Amino acid sequence: MNNSAIIVFVDSIIIAFFIVGYLLNEAGFVSVDYYTLAISCFLFIAFAYLQTALLSGVLSIISLFIMTISIFIFGRIFSYLLYSEMDYYTVTLFYTTTISSLDSVNLLLTIGIIIYSILLGYFFTQCIENKNKNVNVVTYNLRLPNGPVLFLVGCLVFPYIYSGLEAVNSGGYLSFYTKNLELLEKGSIIPNLYSLGITIATVFLSISISTDNKKNTNFYLCVLLMNSLMLAFIGQRGPLLSFFLFYLWYRNKYIKKIPLLRLVIIGGIAIVFSQTLLLFRADYSNSNINLFEHYFSFLFQQGVTLHVIYFTKYIDNFPGYLLAQNFIPGANAIYNMFAEHTILYNSSSAYLSDLLNPALFKSGYGVGWSFVNDIVLLCNKNVGAMIIVACLFGVFLSLAENRGNSKGLYITALSVITAYRIGFLPRAGLNGIFPLWIYSLVIITLLMVLKKKWKN
Repeated sequence: MNNSAIIVFVDSIIIAFFIVGYLLNEAGFVSVDYYTLAISCFLFIAFAYLQTALLSGVLSIISLFIMTISIFIFGRIFSYLLYSEMDYYTVTLFYTTTISSLDSVNLLLTIGIIIYSILLGYFFTQCIENKNKNVNVVTYNLRLPNGPVLFLVGCLVFPYIYSGLEAVNSGGYLSFYTKNLELLEKGSIIPNLYSLGITIATVFLSISISTDNKKNTNFYLCVLLMNSLMLAFIGQRGPLLSFFLFYLWYRNKYIKKIPLLRLVIIGGIAIVFSQTLLLFRADYSNSNINLFEHYFSFLFQQGVTLHVIYFTKYIDNFPGYLLAQNFIPGANAIYNMFAEHTILYNSSSAYLSDLLNPALFKSGYGVGWSFVNDIVLLCNKNVGAMIIVACLFGVFLSLAENRGNSKGLYITALSVITAYRIGFLPRAGLNGIFPLWIYSLVIITLLMVLKKKWKN
């Protein structure tokens, strides 16, 4: 029995334990204080990361996924353990309430079931992959027209970036989100064109990596970096984080393994430097918190997604077209052709924000979203269905991880897109990955068809 098989067995037991705990809690037989619950949460996420780091590597797709889950979903719990004045059970986002002990147990067990089901699907697929390592993959050599592609991407991306910079420059950070609402109200295609442009750049990056074209790879990396920097100026730091994690993954996988000690040092310096600089901002310099409290506060703020997941309890009739958009490109547009719906709900986050606090939503505020919300709502809050869907998602991650070692254009594209989006997935929806996979397959197929025509 190999290590992956052992982990599959252990994770199955953990999932069964979570299910029993969930059922007992629903029946009112579980009574756990908040601190014990936080310790338990830390232990199960630490074990999840330990198994992925040891078996797949610190910079593997699955390890980066678990690491960002730890920050974006469990950040509030970890800050509570380090600094008890920052509790995780008091909700102040859009809505002021206190999560009861029963709801806290249900919330964390639900997240735990989903995470370990993903790991179960991932490592089960690895067991099969280890038995079938010899995969015949055809290598293609496509000539990439960098100039025309850059022009196309620029035309698609520029209107969105420009409108964002203009809004922030005139009205501040929140104006960017208010501007987005205006675009959605008008039925503007600018956000969709932007997504298409970034998808094209990512697909061509994957083609460059697959064909081992270092020059083109660096070219498209620069394109994506510039996009991330421009969004950072607007106020969106997530894309820059995603790019940073992706670049570490790329260097580690395709260029040279990064030593663990060096990785820890780089990460530590980046965190200390970025957060220390914030102390010199006006809104931080006037606060009375010390340096350590500042870092705890940062972790606390990043973990707000835990409350976003909690808010799913208030959702009873979630629009089907919002679930469909996670897998079908243009699902909203297709739905709009046959039925009337509120144009503001072109995203799941917009729907939830308006549901919780319409006034704040209209002012440009939002609560965000998470892949966990998508899985819970897709399964209609049924635990058994959650396990199946999460396992299937783990299978997809494993295929993207392991088959990415091949030189096939299609599978490398899936691997690159997954790695590029995985860093922000804990605080974004599944629509950040699956539609991009479909777009990439279509684009590569068109390129292959055009290549044959050019030859003839």
